[in-house]
Amino acid sequence: MEQTITKEEIEKLVNMKGEIRGMALRNDFDYILKKFGKEKIEEIEKKMEEFGYPIRYREIKALNFYPIGIDNLLLTCLEKFLGFKDKDFFEMGEFHTKSSLLTRLFMRYFGSIKGIVNGAAKMWRRYFSIGDIKVIEYNEKDKYAVLRLENFLNLPMQCHSLRGSFVGLLKIVTKGEVVCKETKCIHKGDKYHEFVLRWK
Repeated sequence: MEQTITKEEIEKLVNMKGEIRGMALRNDFDYILKKFGKEKIEEIEKKMEEFGYPIRYREIKALNFYPIGIDNLLLTCLEKFLGFKDKDFFEMGEFHTKSSLLTRLFMRYFGSIKGIVNGAAKMWRRYFSIGDIKVIEYNEKDKYAVLRLENFLNLPMQCHSLRGSFVGLLKIVTKGEVVCKETKCIHKGDKYHEFVLRWK
């Protein structure tokens, strides 16, 4: 049976509160282009238009804010129509960190791992209009950090994308293995998201 998204699902997705920076939307499309090619970009654009929320990859302004509901619908399209799994969303998040614009915004924090961890908390609101990241613990000796994301009602696939982004940013500094696990999640009944990052 062909996958679809119901009108009720669409309304729920697009009515979530908050805004997201255009660079995140562009990065999603950049990843689709790299992995699947131009025709899949056009396929997703067509689906978005069919659902009543047209968006064109080439017209997205990187520094503008867009309703986060547009991103929710886009990610759901990737899951429904391109067969994205958890690992694909993780890879897409890691791919985001290779964006030249995002890298330039983060340049001031790239001097150390601690700088990246604290920078993620500071940069969050330049990327999203909702949610707050807090550094709960940073242990340089044992090489781990704990980040908490509060006040952010997201989709489950965004958790994997965030893990990928955190890993990608730390890899820029460590040049080695980085692991990120989500130990608390609102989709599992917790009041917030919590991510534990470990590096070698």
